[in-house]
Amino acid sequence: MASLPVVAIIRPVRPGGTTLWASAKVMRLLAKGDGLIDQLQRDKSIRKLQHFCDGNFKLFMPAAVKREYGKTFGVHLNQIRLAGFFADGHADFIAMDWFIKKTQRNDGRMNLVYAKVDGIREAGQWRRVE
Repeated sequence: MASLPVVAIIRPVRPGGTTLWASAKVMRLLAKGDGLIDQLQRDKSIRKLQHFCDGNFKLFMPAAVKREYGKTFGVHLNQIRLAGFFADGHADFIAMDWFIKKTQRNDGRMNLVYAKVDGIREAGQWRRVE
C-alpha cells in the first residue's frame, strides 16, 4: 500500500516544542474549513494549535491531547478533533484525520477514525514531505 504524505504545517516558535505534520485532509480543514466549520472557528483552532506546538503537546496531555485508541491521540479543539500520533518522542505530531465531535462520548464513527489512524501508524503508511 502506498504511503500517505504529511507536511509540516505548524512549527514551534520556541525550542523544545512540537511540530505539527498534517495529511492532505487535515490541511484542507485548516486552510478552508472543508465547508463544515466557519472562519472564526478555524482561526481559533489554528491559534490553539500554535499554542500547543510552542509549548509541546506533552504539556497538554491528558486535558487537550488524549490517548484515544492504541497509540493514537485526539487533539481537542472545541468540537473539532484531530486524530494522530507522535513520532520522534513528542517532537512531531502526525495529524492524519479529523472529525467534528457531536456527543460527549466517543461513538462508533469516532472510534473507526481513531482505529484507521492507528492502523496507518502501526503499518508505517505515512511519510514526511519537506
